[in-house]
Amino acid sequence: MQLSSQELDRIIKEEIKSVIDEMYYDSLKDVKNYKDTDELIGQRVWTHTNRSHRSQGRNGMIGIYGTTKNGIRTGSPLNYTNCIRLGDPIVFQVSSGTERIATTGTRTLVAGVSGTVIETKEGQELNGFIPFGFSPFVEPKYFNVDGKKLITAEEVYFHASEDGKYTSLVKGPVFESESENQQFYLPFEQEDMKNITKEPKQKRKYNRKPKPDKIQMPLNFGD
Repeated sequence: MQLSSQELDRIIKEEIKSVIDEMYYDSLKDVKNYKDTDELIGQRVWTHTNRSHRSQGRNGMIGIYGTTKNGIRTGSPLNYTNCIRLGDPIVFQVSSGTERIATTGTRTLVAGVSGTVIETKEGQELNGFIPFGFSPFVEPKYFNVDGKKLITAEEVYFHASEDGKYTSLVKGPVFESESENQQFYLPFEQEDMKNITKEPKQKRKYNRKPKPDKIQMPLNFGD
């Protein structure tokens, strides 16, 4: 069903209003390494929605990992939380395995978002944010807004409520089609950036003198 712009605005406002101060919910089970993400401000992390904790009735329904400079997940989970807000550089990662999940129904960790942790500003209105999503069970199988593929954004906001409902919002999204018309780069390694931005060297042309024809020596030398 196609939603009108007024209905979409109403839904977004209701979602934003439902986002409450981040808390460690007393009604849910404990989880090791829970973190209020305002303690992680300035750190670059990779995050995902931890549905296992949600199914088990636990806190920490958002998982936090380390990340490479390219924004790719590394190692084992470092912390868990119920709310996080990320700023530049934002990278949306979907790895291989989505088809297997769609076929078997068994979820594995294939998708997440990395960025720099910024203040969550809980309780304040989230102006300029819109919902985004990803599901391995339906097309398109990438992070998107209304089917448009997300490449990066200014900010991303994840929140898990006490009853296990996720809110995923993005601000200042850049889509695949738009990025093609911009001088825009993902956060590659420094050396990679040099290779991308550096003008290719032009081959020098030299005015070389033509080589003289080789002298064909007779097969039989005289005495």
